[in-house]
Order: sequence, then C-alpha cells, then structure tokens
Amino acid sequence: MLQFVSMLAAIALTAFCWGVYGPVLHIGSGQLGSALRAFMCVGMAYFGIAIVVPLAILWKTGEKGSWTKTGVLWSLLAGAAGALGALGVILAVRVFGGQPIYVMPLVFGGAPVVNTLLNATMTKSFGQLKAPFLAGLILVVTGAATVLIFKPSAPHAAPKAVATATAADTAVADAPAAEKPAASTLVPKVEQRAEKCFLPRRWRCSPGALTARCSTRGKQPWGEAGCGR
Repeated sequence: MLQFVSMLAAIALTAFCWGVYGPVLHIGSGQLGSALRAFMCVGMAYFGIAIVVPLAILWKTGEKGSWTKTGVLWSLLAGAAGALGALGVILAVRVFGGQPIYVMPLVFGGAPVVNTLLNATMTKSFGQLKAPFLAGLILVVTGAATVLIFKPSAPHAAPKAVATATAADTAVADAPAAEKPAASTLVPKVEQRAEKCFLPRRWRCSPGALTARCSTRGKQPWGEAGCGR
C-alpha cells in the first residue's frame, strides 16, 4: 500500500512539475528576451539536478549497478529526447508565437500516444492493447485536436491609424465653433475670384490665379493674367 501511494505521489510530482514547465518557461524567456538563453538555463537546471545531485548521492551512499556502453547510449538518447522536447516547447512558445495555455495540453496529449505506440513496438505487445485502451487513446487525440481548434486567442487591437483618426475627429468635433474655420474661407469659389477680377461676366479666373494678377482687365494674355473667356 505504501509503495502504491509513493508511486501516486511521484506521478503527481511529475505532473505538477511538467505542468508548470510551460508557463514558467514562457515567463523566463520573455524576461530574457531570448529563446536560446532560456534553453541554456534549462540545461543548467538539468545539470544541477541530474548530474550534481546524483553524483553526490552515488559518492556518499553508492548504488547497485555499473556503467555499460549500451546503458550509457540509451540513457544519453533519453536525455537528448528530453532536451529536444524542451527545445520544442521553447520554439513553440517563444519563437513561433504559441501560448502555454494550449501548447502544453497539445504536448501532453500527444506524448502518451507516442509513448504507447513506441512501447508496443519495442516490446511487441500490440496484442495486449484492448479496445477500451485504444478508445482512450482516440479520446486523447480528439481532445488535443479540440484544444488546437478552439484555442483561446487575444482580441484584435484596432489599427493605430484608425484610432488616431478617430481621436482627431473627436477633437475637431468638440472644438468651439469660433475656432472652426469656415469652409468658404478655405476654398474661395471661382465666381468670387471672377468678381475681384473686374472683368466681363464671360471672363473667368482660373482657380489658382491671384486677385492681383486678375486686375489688368484682360490686357495681358490669359496665361499671364490667370483669366480667360
């Protein structure tokens, strides 16, 4: 009974540590401003926990077993898989714009499927996979797909230019009437300019002509006076 409870406690510890891994790593990489620096910090933590502490325990108390080439090779492969998994999480969260709220469920939803298929292949135990177990794997895959499809997304911010234009329009609308220039003073009509030319009604000034150039009563050519028939 005690051994079973200890196993559940170890599983709970692993689930908790791997569960907080994504959000904590996201915060750390954001503070560092670099995915590679965060990955190096993960490696230093691995070094402290997986090398220094075991070496101290082996040196003090010892343990059964010995170093073998095959054991070292497989263990190094396991460590490389763990390190590459950590790198994948960092890339997904920090480089490719994912969020821990759905990246980690996808990771932990796909990992059991890979684990089951690999174990069944290595031990040749596909015959032991019963229908309820396979149904559970299908539910895991379905849950992962549901998380990916309905992942939460941040609301789209309004474009800055639109917001600036809206603020400018509001400021103009709220300004006192005395401060608003009349439209007639901004763009004089062609007919008003024609009156200032003192020319016959059949003469008209071009929109860009000045009043001073129009006061020659048509003695200058059209191109110079700015007026014409």
